[in-house]
Amino acid sequence: MRYKQAKTLIRNLLYICTITCLALSSCQLESKSNIESDVNKSTVTLNSFSSQGFRASQEEGLLKIEYRIRNELKEIEIDLVENPINRFVLSSTTQIHYFKEIGQLDKVVGCAWLDDIDDALIEQSKSNGVIQNVTVGAELDLESILDCRPDVVLYDPRESSLVQRLESLGIICIPFLEYAEKDALSRVSWLHLIGLLTGKPKTSLMRYGEISNNYMNQRLLPNEEDNSRDKVILMSYYNGIWSASGPKSLMAELVNDAGGEYVLDGDATASVDLDVEELLTLISKIDFLGVIQYGEINEQIIAKWDDRISVEILDSISIFSVDTKNDDYFGQGILQPDIMLADLKAILKQDSSFHYTYFKPLKGDIKMN
Repeated sequence: MRYKQAKTLIRNLLYICTITCLALSSCQLESKSNIESDVNKSTVTLNSFSSQGFRASQEEGLLKIEYRIRNELKEIEIDLVENPINRFVLSSTTQIHYFKEIGQLDKVVGCAWLDDIDDALIEQSKSNGVIQNVTVGAELDLESILDCRPDVVLYDPRESSLVQRLESLGIICIPFLEYAEKDALSRVSWLHLIGLLTGKPKTSLMRYGEISNNYMNQRLLPNEEDNSRDKVILMSYYNGIWSASGPKSLMAELVNDAGGEYVLDGDATASVDLDVEELLTLISKIDFLGVIQYGEINEQIIAKWDDRISVEILDSISIFSVDTKNDDYFGQGILQPDIMLADLKAILKQDSSFHYTYFKPLKGDIKMN
């Protein structure tokens, strides 16, 4: 009797499990099919909106965008049903990666400084004539932009001399201020705006969610009772001037979230210039020195920048670097803060087996305990 009851119970459990799995599978398929729902049914509100930033919403095909640029309000309304946007011109190389991230690169018809982008997919679009360069020398070129016949031009408010002329010709001009964000995920959140403009709001929300979850799951929040966090500074050197990433900068945030302690004091978000005395004082306090450099770096090169910084001094700390020439730190990297965070965590752990992407320890400078 007990055997029959047990057999019946097992059969019922298997039936329930099968039905549950089919239901879950159906939900997943339905969810996947609805990733790109009709633009008429999407509503999104997002991003910081205090001093600089944007707030965007879409309902019944009407996209409303509000901007604050240095506390000045700008409003834009676009009827995506009557006027779908299929042709974009971009004023910076960073912007193009937002389109690539959500599979909308084919809607970019022009981009500034296109020759500076080292990316196989973008290079292919350029070679096929899909994307045109819209700069002449160091300036945006009006004629090149008009040749692209754009529906929308994304522009940097710091360089907006052509905006009035473009708007007078019926071209929608939208400011893109991702650079003004002070934390990593807020920069990534500008994906939402591109998703709304291209009719892919759910794709952008999903991609942002993936990046955000990856980042937040890796964070190592400081413990007030823990004084053992490695001390870190991030530096660059150009034309005889040493600069450190500001104490409230995105880079400082990454260091702190990776489990380190960024040692520079103050409230600066931009880079801070340092004299050699200040630099030597900082070096005496740190465990890790990060160098942001165009090209490869080593201790000998750093020591040549100033003879008061000897190889012996540098030997007392661990050094890592970002090679902005060979790694797309200022482009694709902006949309991969989770990968940057993983790099920094591995560096602080001195993990010799980790595959580094952006931040990399100097060759031979991983000192395993």
